[in-house]
Amino acid sequence: MAERKYVLQKYVVRISGLHESGARSSRRTILENTPASLTEISRGYGTIESQDEIHLLPLTVSPAPSALEAQPMLQEHHTASDQSTRLKLARDVCSASGSSIPGDVEAVFVYEAEKVAYCSTHKVASTYWVRLFRWLYNDTGRGHVPSPLNISKLDTHLTPLRRLRVRDVFRDADDRALVESSYRFLFTREPFARLWSVYVDKFLLPDDSFWEVYSPRIKQVAFGGPETRTPETWHKTIGRIHPDLPGSTKNETDPFLLNEKISKTRKKLPRAPTKGCYDVPFPEFLQYIIYVAKEQSGKAMDDHFRPVHYGCNPCLFRPDFIGKIETMKQDSLHVLRRMRLDDALIDTLSTSHVQHEISMLIEFNFELVVKRRRQRECVTNGDLERRLIKAFIINGYIPEDSETLLAKRLPLGQETLEQVVLKLYSDSNRTSSEIRQQRERMKSDAYAGISLDVLRSLQRIFYWDFRLFGYDPQPPEIFGSG
Repeated sequence: MAERKYVLQKYVVRISGLHESGARSSRRTILENTPASLTEISRGYGTIESQDEIHLLPLTVSPAPSALEAQPMLQEHHTASDQSTRLKLARDVCSASGSSIPGDVEAVFVYEAEKVAYCSTHKVASTYWVRLFRWLYNDTGRGHVPSPLNISKLDTHLTPLRRLRVRDVFRDADDRALVESSYRFLFTREPFARLWSVYVDKFLLPDDSFWEVYSPRIKQVAFGGPETRTPETWHKTIGRIHPDLPGSTKNETDPFLLNEKISKTRKKLPRAPTKGCYDVPFPEFLQYIIYVAKEQSGKAMDDHFRPVHYGCNPCLFRPDFIGKIETMKQDSLHVLRRMRLDDALIDTLSTSHVQHEISMLIEFNFELVVKRRRQRECVTNGDLERRLIKAFIINGYIPEDSETLLAKRLPLGQETLEQVVLKLYSDSNRTSSEIRQQRERMKSDAYAGISLDVLRSLQRIFYWDFRLFGYDPQPPEIFGSG
């Protein structure tokens, strides 16, 4: 093997091997004064199956810290303070009401080298973390890639797992012991923001599964299909009403039960050209969530929009760290440090994440619709591009007038659309605060058309998420400040 020489003095080495169980593991370590020979590097760190399994990731040593690294002691102080508050709240609620809080621990991934366990929930940073765990186990669907960011969204969520395993903490004693002895973390998200994000990602954009499976069901509920029941049946199904929510009383009947459209009208479901080609408005999506929660249970809801506690119940998982989407960068950096990966992966949390998100969404949707022809009968190229532009506006990435400016130029094609959107983003020179403000404004506008009755019903469905994770059940930007 030819000797390779390096100038930098610090490297991250990943050495992959096989456990006795046959499961592939991946171990990373920081080496100072790394020797030039890869053979020497591997000595003493593990069994190597082939030279291709050894990867050096040089780390640039810069005198100027990045934005994320600036004032690390202050950042760690804030994270520790937040964690103390978050963990105490969750533990107090579990101690007082644990037996009343439904849910399990369903999808757990473990990084065995550092014994760190992650409980995954869709639409709560799951793409970031599942992609990272896939990368650690070289389970990318396309062989070795230099960074988790090189794993597509399609491969992250749809390529079958081969090396990375979902741990079964209830039926497998070894999995349970491993998870219990690991540093455990999960992420949460403000419920109203999460529902809006699900709608944009799965119904505004042409998600194959959601359009095929859920759009007809949503329309059936919205138009009073055969599953519709009477207000009395709704009331029996919903169970207890939570009197400590704003605007609730012990004897209150959910106002949504009296909705004429749902409980009394039985309109015929309109014909559509194809099964999944229904256009689902945001209010109908929310109605469907309420319907499923009341008719079946919260657990029966799809895990993209059911409460976090149904799949990552903190009373059972007992996390050592609770991250939040609202503080994603500092919380993720803390976990990466715990996994000894912060030096190697700090770029995955950099400000360039917006450009990456734009490119990833365009690639993912063109792959599904144009190349794989999913929902092709429902979506033209021009319609797909309009939907993507609208999603980028909603996320605050490009100015709100972009839709009008580009309308007559569509369709542009995948590469040109990506170039145009990235230029719109860079030319607008948006700060994180400006992106956040536009995103919040778009969310508030969406909820402005939702009745108070529906908002109260959603409060009840996500009651335990509000309590466990310290979110305001009546955010003023949605309910108003009055």
